[in-house]
Amino acid sequence: MLARSWHTLVMEPKRERAWETLTRYTKSESLLRHALAVEASTAAYASKFGEDEELWRVAALLHDFDYEMHPTLDKHPQDGAPILRDEGYPDEVVETVLSHAEHLGLPRDTPLKKALFACDELSGFVHACALVRPTGLEGLEPKSVKKKLKQPSFAAAVNREELREGAAGLGIDFVSVLPQLTPATDLGARAVAAYAERQGVDVDTFAESLRPALTAEQVGKSVLEIATGARRDHHAYTLTSAGLSPLA
Repeated sequence: MLARSWHTLVMEPKRERAWETLTRYTKSESLLRHALAVEASTAAYASKFGEDEELWRVAALLHDFDYEMHPTLDKHPQDGAPILRDEGYPDEVVETVLSHAEHLGLPRDTPLKKALFACDELSGFVHACALVRPTGLEGLEPKSVKKKLKQPSFAAAVNREELREGAAGLGIDFVSVLPQLTPATDLGARAVAAYAERQGVDVDTFAESLRPALTAEQVGKSVLEIATGARRDHHAYTLTSAGLSPLA
């Protein structure tokens, strides 16, 4: 379907056309792989939210289409926007592409804008996680990605705050909990035994030094507080028998 305005011909966005536009301006294999990764994850959210998957794929494929031409913040993606308009892409696509750039400070006031920003940031990080694994993406689990997020030295160029901001826009929070060592769980009991052996004392003596001990019930209650939003004002907490405390 075509809609004519006074200055250009706006065409219905199609994935095949977006791919043609992307590959005309982008030759880098790494940038093309990134575009495909962002497309796949953004399309998954379109399906989840019941949105127009074709439109979301188009915006995702084109979000960095001009990066080879404009690799600096004073040009990307703002200098690419007129090209997209001249190519006939609708304002919704162009404005979404612009909104993914943090330095422009544009509002992300639609589900598509929020999803693109989140998927762009996280796709790059997930790719970095895959690069250090023998099997790449195969078998990579969310818990492994979250563990890497806690390591500032890993993929240091990835802005963790932008990752959290993007996730929060989709209603997702990254919250870390560092529990006190406790013999009340199977894993904790094994750790207590190992520390006791290392210090040359018996298990009961070492366990006594941990009192008051953290119980499984307290852990469950604290996790529930975070999951229900009752305690979600910080990104990380320590957990002891006294409860949750923000981790500085």
